[in-house]
Amino acid sequence: MKDNLKWLIIAVVIAIAVPLVNSVFLSGSASAFISLILFMAVDPVFSVISGISASKDVKKLWWRPAAFAVLFFAGAWLFFGHDEKALLFYAGIYLLMGVAAMISFSASMKKKK
Repeated sequence: MKDNLKWLIIAVVIAIAVPLVNSVFLSGSASAFISLILFMAVDPVFSVISGISASKDVKKLWWRPAAFAVLFFAGAWLFFGHDEKALLFYAGIYLLMGVAAMISFSASMKKKK
């Protein structure tokens, strides 16, 4: 339970708090740069980390990659634009990355046993 709460807090910070701060306090090139860093580096890495952390117990933690994709979409939709179709694409890619990492690491842990 404690790990789930810690993971959820980190996911909310990455997916909602950082875009909120970006959209409220930054503008122009700085906002675009932070958005690019989020979409191309931070969010994909956290998606993979979510999958890896879920691979420890897939039956209990399968929701982590999906939850991050949903949180990302909610945060991006609220702060970057309601009519942006690319956000759904990014959320889908992040979900696929998390699930692929979860399956891959789960399979490799089973081979080690």
